[in-house]
Amino acid sequence: MIQLSRWKVILVVASAIIGCLLAYPNLLSPAQREALPGWLPRNALNLGLDLQGGSYLLLEVDVPKMREKRVTNLIEDVRVTLSGAGIATNGFQREAGGVVATLANPAQTDAAFKALQQLGGQTGPGGQVERAATRLGDGRVRFAYTDAALNGMGATAVDQSI
Repeated sequence: MIQLSRWKVILVVASAIIGCLLAYPNLLSPAQREALPGWLPRNALNLGLDLQGGSYLLLEVDVPKMREKRVTNLIEDVRVTLSGAGIATNGFQREAGGVVATLANPAQTDAAFKALQQLGGQTGPGGQVERAATRLGDGRVRFAYTDAALNGMGATAVDQSI
């Protein structure tokens, strides 16, 4: 059997008693704590948010800024796709929810449309197509997010961040 010196046993027991006396007010109601003798502490332990019933997190998404960023990325995607397909452009015009590419050679409208259709084949969380290409005539092709994709961007961003 382990032999401990008497002073070590007394020190451990005294520490336990002092700890119990200091923790005792946490078990009492506020009225009972006020009635304690002056030599006992009256303050209860402050509980953290997780022990007080949880914490709340407010998530806010700046949807217009997010849409603008995605359209900016869309412009770059269209630029890379068309140049990769060997289709020259005269410029790009930002449009609500998308981009209009003006082709240098209007005869390449069908080739540009097909290249952008392949780029737009991505589907969103609900299974709907997120981006679509349309022919505008006069050597112009529009590539834009669908209305369903634009409307669901905020909810999707919040869902992904949780």
